[in-house]
Amino acid sequence: MLFKNLSLVTSDGIKKCDILVKNGKIAGIGKFSGDGIDFKGRTAIPSVIDMHVPVSYTHLRAHETSLHLVCRL
Repeated sequence: MLFKNLSLVTSDGIKKCDILVKNGKIAGIGKFSGDGIDFKGRTAIPSVIDMHVPVSYTHLRAHETSLHLVCRL
C-alpha cells in the first residue's frame, strides 16, 4: 500500500514524502511512483495510535488507576 503526499512529522521537522507499507510495516519513506492513497498534504505522526483523548474528562476516571500506581510496602 502506498500513501502519497504526506506531511510527515519527524524529529528534524516536517518532511513532504510518501510512505510505502508492506505486510503491515513501513517498508520505505521517500518519493515513490505508482498509484496510492493521496493524503493531499495531511499530517502523519509516527507512533501515535489514538490522538483523541478527552483530557478534560481524565480527572473523572483517575480513581480507576490510582490504586495501581501506588506501591504499598
